[in-house]
Amino acid sequence: MKNRIILWCLILVIISQYSCKDFSQIVEIDIPEHEPKLATLLTATSLDSALNVLVSNSLGILESRDTQPIKDARVSLLRNGHPIAEGIYREGTYYYELFTNAPLGTAAATYRLEMSAPDFPPIYAEQKMPAAVPILSARIELDGTIDAEGRRADEVILEFQDPAGSTDYYAVAMQGLRRLSAEEDSLYTAGTVALHSNDPSYGFVRNFPYNLIFSDAAFDGQKVRISVYSYDHLGEFSGQLRLYHLSRDVYLYHRSLDLYEEAIDNPFAEPVNVHRNIENGYGLFGVSSVSEVVLEE
Repeated sequence: MKNRIILWCLILVIISQYSCKDFSQIVEIDIPEHEPKLATLLTATSLDSALNVLVSNSLGILESRDTQPIKDARVSLLRNGHPIAEGIYREGTYYYELFTNAPLGTAAATYRLEMSAPDFPPIYAEQKMPAAVPILSARIELDGTIDAEGRRADEVILEFQDPAGSTDYYAVAMQGLRRLSAEEDSLYTAGTVALHSNDPSYGFVRNFPYNLIFSDAAFDGQKVRISVYSYDHLGEFSGQLRLYHLSRDVYLYHRSLDLYEEAIDNPFAEPVNVHRNIENGYGLFGVSSVSEVVLEE
């Protein structure tokens, strides 16, 4: 027994000596020279007739300078091959404005975003407008559900028929007039209502008219009942409930952007590439159709 103890001690001493040696190695990596390209972002809905298109330039991984607004770009939006809007630069910003004669609408159509600027290769992307999915019913139940921590919240319930035989992507949003609190003398406020869900398959979106997205992976082709909730007081609410039928590119952009932001400053997170669909450049062009109903409590 004593000999075994001595043997193990010797093994530990040898391991500790080798572990103290420097096994580090410096590896030099040749990073390809970056070719600057145009970068853009445009998500359009069937309700839109005025669009803001972000236009900027890409940067290499080692570049520390900021991106710059591109003031001399040509930005065009086409429907089924026919131009419907030309971009107008908004001075002092990164944006171009596109104005169409009427809202884009829900009719089947292929939209194409084209963009060019001096010293950059031209870029483009195409999207097909998804068919509108009507909301069959919708209602508000005050204190009708509980959140993940057991707290009461106002429930919003909607039903719709999901198209069969295809993968579909959705977002849900509410906007209108509501009280700031349940107090009788509370003031009213107008704007977007923040919605939440206990369903872990739902994605969260920031800085868009909607903040919840989901797919039909669990209910393809079925009549579905969706339950979400809000901490905003919905008593005496008056406004619209909207169901967005998103293109696949819009959905993937939102999901990957959320993962990317969650990974920031997390040394244990896997690297995340934000989804893009721009040919010969960077960014996203996406479309969605919108169905809406008036909702009052």
